[in-house]
Amino acid sequence: RFKIDPDGLTLNKQPWFIPLSNEIIYSADYVNVQDFKLNHAAQQITLESKESLDGEVALGFSFEHFNLVTVMNLLNPNESMVKGILNGQLEVDHVFTHPGMQADLTIEQFEAIELPLGTLSIKTLADQDHSYTLDLSLKEGYVDLDMGGVYTAMRDDGMLDFTIDFNQIQMEALEVLAEESISNADGYISGNAHISGMVSQPIYEGEFEFHQIGFTPNSLSTEFKLEDERVRFDNDGFYLNAVEITDAQGNTFT
Repeated sequence: RFKIDPDGLTLNKQPWFIPLSNEIIYSADYVNVQDFKLNHAAQQITLESKESLDGEVALGFSFEHFNLVTVMNLLNPNESMVKGILNGQLEVDHVFTHPGMQADLTIEQFEAIELPLGTLSIKTLADQDHSYTLDLSLKEGYVDLDMGGVYTAMRDDGMLDFTIDFNQIQMEALEVLAEESISNADGYISGNAHISGMVSQPIYEGEFEFHQIGFTPNSLSTEFKLEDERVRFDNDGFYLNAVEITDAQGNTFT
């Protein structure tokens, strides 16, 4: 039996409310959740226990306007590596037999390591054959991508079949990640990748295309430009075919 005392409940130095009647009763093969609803202003987290038609136990989590900083500051009070506002539902079914997860989550104002990434959307569906379908997208930020595919769980491993479309990766994103190493970044990168095989030995292949890339290595104080070029990659490495780079004086090298 587990209860949270609502008196003086605080998260991230802010007062939160939970009903006095909150309670989680559990054993090796049983769980029952009552009135487990945390809220602060517009933020809310709810945990519920459910019973499916086949008598199996499921746990459902719902999030409304939940600020991820609330959790991240508990892990690292000095710096929040991830920020954003979380909405949606997450359900874990067949908790005590063959757990499977289904989710429909959205993180708005998403930011990771100080990189604005817009809106992250995640949808997952679990099938009876231990397969999980994933649909993920990242929009309205420095990175625009779509990812979809299937993961199949196995006893000692898992099978992957995912496709990633890198619609646009703005060079400004690399400037932020590189901190003070480069400046005046311009242009974008697009591409795609396919990941298959086993989790223990994944197989990946794809390509990146560079579109009107420009940047200045701060150690050289000279601008370099990379026009429309293409790079392929797979498990063995990256493959470039006569990539041409031009400096600010118009000199080129390959």
